[in-house]
Amino acid sequence: FYKGVALLAKGEAAEARDHFESMDQINNFSNQRKWYLSLALVQLNEITDAKELLNEIIRDKSYFMIYAKDLLEILSPK
Repeated sequence: FYKGVALLAKGEAAEARDHFESMDQINNFSNQRKWYLSLALVQLNEITDAKELLNEIIRDKSYFMIYAKDLLEILSPK
């Protein structure tokens, strides 16, 4: 997980995406993985996939729900 965050921070969004996608989806960092994966997807302009993940975060009512709603609003202007 931390390697993916570091890659994202270094501006290596594609590598971060690949790392987050290769992680086990059911682990202690499940919610964090979804959030940072969605950020990597936005940086890579994979907006549709990012929106799907953000909606999943909102449905899960995880810690990142508020941030996911805000980002989703930005990605879906009215």
